[in-house]
Amino acid sequence: MVARSIASLLLVSGVAAAAHAADGSARRAAVIDISEGSAGHAVIAREVERALDRDPGFVVQDTHALLNAGGERDDAANVKSAQAFRTAGLAALEAGELEDAVEQLQTAAALMAKSFAFLREADEYRQLLVESGVAQLRAGEEEAASRTLERAVVFGAESASIPLKPAEEALLAAARQKIKEAPRGGIEIASQPASAEAWVDGRFVGVTPCAAWGLPAGEHIVTMYKAGYAPVTATAVANTEAPAQVQAKLQPARRKLLYDEMLEKLRPEMDHLGGTPPMGGEGVKQAGSLLLSEVVLVVRSRGPVNATEVELFLFDTQSQRLLQRVSGTVDTGSSGLRAAIAPLVARVSEIDWAVALGGEAEDPTARRESTRLVKKWWFWTIIGGVVAGGATAAVLLATKGDGESAPATTGSVVLSF
Repeated sequence: MVARSIASLLLVSGVAAAAHAADGSARRAAVIDISEGSAGHAVIAREVERALDRDPGFVVQDTHALLNAGGERDDAANVKSAQAFRTAGLAALEAGELEDAVEQLQTAAALMAKSFAFLREADEYRQLLVESGVAQLRAGEEEAASRTLERAVVFGAESASIPLKPAEEALLAAARQKIKEAPRGGIEIASQPASAEAWVDGRFVGVTPCAAWGLPAGEHIVTMYKAGYAPVTATAVANTEAPAQVQAKLQPARRKLLYDEMLEKLRPEMDHLGGTPPMGGEGVKQAGSLLLSEVVLVVRSRGPVNATEVELFLFDTQSQRLLQRVSGTVDTGSSGLRAAIAPLVARVSEIDWAVALGGEAEDPTARRESTRLVKKWWFWTIIGGVVAGGATAAVLLATKGDGESAPATTGSVVLSF
């Protein structure tokens, strides 16, 4: 029975891969930074991942979630419970059961804030705050509603997921104005080890050690992420007198030893890409299995801040074949770092996949015929029948929303509201 299930899964995987090659769908990609240097190199890797994530040809895997899968049960449970409370709260709001709606939505907000680093999208929390404020206003709790909507604005809420009445629109507009005029403060963020991504209220602010300025006075949520370590959620209160301090000791992810082992294999492999075509080795193979990826983009940054050499190596994880290699020099201290990284990443995807994987140049006519095949309803009906006989597994991936501000440096960033 187990063997038959595995065989079914392998068959589906193979057919899906063929369909994937035929219709040009996105490939699962992992971005791996093997640089051994300053925090500036971590900023480069972050910008590379961000640029690749915008390429429709790739789906970037959440390295943090994969390396810590199973180690964040409490946080995953908090997020799942929060989503359930939110659904119940919205149903109560629609039914006019206002006290129940307020309680359910406030409970959801508290749970999401507690495990903010594990949210799939930060916008989920922003929308929840607006919904909670609306429920409070409809329940006659205008002062509490104002505070909740002001917090929603701090987190970047620009619209509502539910229709707003004129009074609710007016209160949200008043909250925006109040936050715009609020006194400002800052937060200084550090981690051990350093070079972790730092986010404040769902916005990327830099790589530790760093600081965020221009924050409305009051409480803010700080999250940190570093490959090989568990995500961190912390709170800090910004005030006008002195910057708040957030220091975190990062805890190893469940699969950190495997990740470190992979890095130690990858580093020498990049200097000894032998064969025709060039090939990686066990490090590339392990990256594919550890990070559940079809391709891996290895990032290596070397050199001084104002002239950092960036090398990008794209590998097929199944064959370990080097598909593409590009390099360039960037200034990591420049505000134009993102613009400098984008064309390098764009060159990575300039590939004739058939040739790169050892086949012949792609025939557009054959591609159209293959695409027609995989789009036939009966084709996927057959595949669906095979899947029904097998066993499937799911991995819960917790990702963060993309921030509105992404600085080029590791020093500090001023946020605007």
